[in-house]
Amino acid sequence: MAQTIQEKVTITPGKTISTADESAISSAAVKVLRHIATARGAIHDNDLEQAQADLKQARELIDIIKASLPTAKVKDHIWVAKEHLDYKSTEDVIPDLIPIYAELDNIEDLVPVEQAKKHRNQGQD
Repeated sequence: MAQTIQEKVTITPGKTISTADESAISSAAVKVLRHIATARGAIHDNDLEQAQADLKQARELIDIIKASLPTAKVKDHIWVAKEHLDYKSTEDVIPDLIPIYAELDNIEDLVPVEQAKKHRNQGQD
């Protein structure tokens, strides 16, 4: 009998959002939908003040959801670096790039970052 070679392969999933964060985001999203439904009802009842209040709450929850996503940190770091470029020399902004590099590495298993890393590397040339 011919012997066969077998190899055991294990796959380790990449980083994911924690269960607690996922639950909080899901809960906030449901509340957004509830506020939108309530706003639609208020519009139907011609209660525009209540509709505006519900839509304001929905927007605030959406902002909270966006801030809790893994990409939020890197976006904030990029914003800071961009602002510093307005009044600092390029050399002075280099320390702002370090957290951007670190955050890109942290989120690369969650979202595609190849294009951002390409831009980052072009900036170093």
